[in-house]
Amino acid sequence: MTQQDQYHEWLAVNAQGSGLLGCAVGFPSKTWICVSLSEALEVPAMDAAMRCISDTFDVAALHHIPSLEQHWAFDKIALFCARRPDKLFLALFADIQAIDLDRARQVIEDFKIYQPLNSPAAPPNP
Repeated sequence: MTQQDQYHEWLAVNAQGSGLLGCAVGFPSKTWICVSLSEALEVPAMDAAMRCISDTFDVAALHHIPSLEQHWAFDKIALFCARRPDKLFLALFADIQAIDLDRARQVIEDFKIYQPLNSPAAPPNP
């Protein structure tokens, strides 16, 4: 089972909660997996957002701006992102009116410590 497969399974089990419209995991290789949890959010829209999120994390790092988490609020959708030291990142797309913020925070914290089988441990957080 590949690392992507393991993260896909992790998302199916863990990235659930009131108000979540979709979730995605980005990899250092500039690839990602997206899972839509609602007809209101299509995978192509998530795909475009993931490109922007990946670039934002990279540009912040290039300019030595600490950026382990990013949060945006748009008209109807909130976007919560977290990047680990191994450069994998999580994006949660949520209905801004219905999101369970405690659950979203728990998903992010669980992502930060999740290690797929047969993968090297993440380097310590600087």
